[in-house]
Amino acid sequence: MIVSGGRSDAAVTVNGEPAASGRTVFTSSTITTPDGVTAVLNLGRAGKIELSPGTTFSIEGGGDLVSGSLTA
Repeated sequence: MIVSGGRSDAAVTVNGEPAASGRTVFTSSTITTPDGVTAVLNLGRAGKIELSPGTTFSIEGGGDLVSGSLTA
């Protein structure tokens, strides 16, 4: 996961815990981006997902098939 944004006081969270760039994310994880911060999930062969500021994504699946639920 790549995290970027201009606010040092805000953190992307994975399952409620602060996450830094390079963190591994597993299926059944929930990723939340605060205002002003984005995250990019690299899913290998399945592609990449970019999360805009102020969103929550619950990831499901595995291997070549990934699905999830996105709220903003």
